[in-house]
Amino acid sequence: MSNYEDYISSIVIKSDWIAYCIFFGGLLAIMVGVTLFSKKNPLSDITKYLGTLFIFIGLINLDLWLFYTNLMLHYIYLNNCSDFLILCIPPLMYLVLKSSYKERRFNFKQDWKHFLFPILFLCNHMLYVLQPKQFRILAYLKYNYPNIEAPPPVPAFNFDPLYIASLNSIWIALSLLIYSFLSFKYLQKHDLISQVFSKGNIQNKQLLIRRNLLWGIFMLLVFTIIKSITTADTLDYILGLAISIFVISTVIFMIHNSKLFERKWIADKYETSGKKTDHKFQDIKVIKDYLVESKFYKRKDATLKNLSSELKIPSNYLSQSINSQLNINFNQLINEYRIKDSKKMLIDPSLSHLNIEGIAYELGYKSKSTFYAAFKKHTGVTPKIFISSQSEV
Repeated sequence: MSNYEDYISSIVIKSDWIAYCIFFGGLLAIMVGVTLFSKKNPLSDITKYLGTLFIFIGLINLDLWLFYTNLMLHYIYLNNCSDFLILCIPPLMYLVLKSSYKERRFNFKQDWKHFLFPILFLCNHMLYVLQPKQFRILAYLKYNYPNIEAPPPVPAFNFDPLYIASLNSIWIALSLLIYSFLSFKYLQKHDLISQVFSKGNIQNKQLLIRRNLLWGIFMLLVFTIIKSITTADTLDYILGLAISIFVISTVIFMIHNSKLFERKWIADKYETSGKKTDHKFQDIKVIKDYLVESKFYKRKDATLKNLSSELKIPSNYLSQSINSQLNINFNQLINEYRIKDSKKMLIDPSLSHLNIEGIAYELGYKSKSTFYAAFKKHTGVTPKIFISSQSEV
């Protein structure tokens, strides 16, 4: 048995609730990330970047799990691999923040420059990977178990591949500072700071994502600064637990807002109201097809009563069908179609002769203020800000 194998056998493998929690959080984050990334035909690239962010966070947590349990000694070729992933987190957060405002497709060719530094760091890491196994194990023992009297690691060539990695806290802090600055400048440029930091609950999902990302960048920055002035690994494991709690909370939120709790799974208010509606509920596709084909949603008299009259369906049953199958009311459904059209019309060069108020009237709104309120509720920004953002794409 070689010397370094003797050192490995002397290290005890940990197995406790912290290890299980960190592992479960990492695995769950990867599952959430794959689900988001594989979503078909997204409206913007936010799901791609958000999915990638969750996958990287999950892999980082699994790396922390290997360190915490000491299993890294048995998978030593994975040592220091997470440094590259950690350096990708700040630019990914920035791109998610940016994508929550601009609607555009996932385009790595356009955004690759944000990952230039992590890629260069990965190239340096390859010098470590090319080292013999004994060097990697002795380097790991020297960093994590300085009390063990192991011989110093000697690289295979005249360059220490661990030098740049030893400064990883500085690289991470620098990256976080740069992308924190870019994030605040971006919000300031598009007049979004007051919206993101407004008091009270945020109903718009895009604004909620922006606020949480900025808090995430801030907390990571504080954590990295503290980490850079101490060598305690406890902070890493606390971060792993925090990530697990965050991911579990995210999954609970996703389940709570999924179709799991729609009418087909549990009884809704109509099923318990005592009304005999089993044969009265209409297929929502029939209703939506009529709205689109007849452009009913663009009419100024687009009311539930008028739609009921034209479809020959009692208004109460029509309302029940929309509420139970879409989890929204009639007015919200009409506004969804109108806002979807408005986002196309606002940037259509052939409609440049129409101002915002003109487009609002074309879509059936009776006033400019009503259109502004509906547009901001659905997109998180005003029509003017939306137009300026799309002109930059």
